[in-house]
Amino acid sequence: MIFAPEFFLLQLFVLLGFSYLQIFYLTICKPFEREDHQKIELYDEYTTVVLTYLLMTFSIANPQDPNDFYDFAFLTVSGGNLIIHLYILTRGSYRGIKQKIIKSCTKKSEIITTESGVISQ
Repeated sequence: MIFAPEFFLLQLFVLLGFSYLQIFYLTICKPFEREDHQKIELYDEYTTVVLTYLLMTFSIANPQDPNDFYDFAFLTVSGGNLIIHLYILTRGSYRGIKQKIIKSCTKKSEIITTESGVISQ
């Protein structure tokens, strides 16, 4: 459902404007400490710009009927964005779980050595 469909193009152009402002802000100010967070946010904004331009093909701005190419392009960009985010989240979760297991194992080995009378350093 589209909110205020009579202002659909206005909404798209406002979204584009804010996306470009966000890209300029991320590029100039670099608000994130980690470089990978910076790249992810820039990727998100560029994806938003591409998807917004693809949405324009489904509006009254396009006098022709949108063909299947626009549908597939929109779904491909959205799917690619989803796959990359799932990969990044899975990789981060895997690293976190691995670090917790290692930390847990080292604590257990320290407890075992202190109980057996050997003082761990």
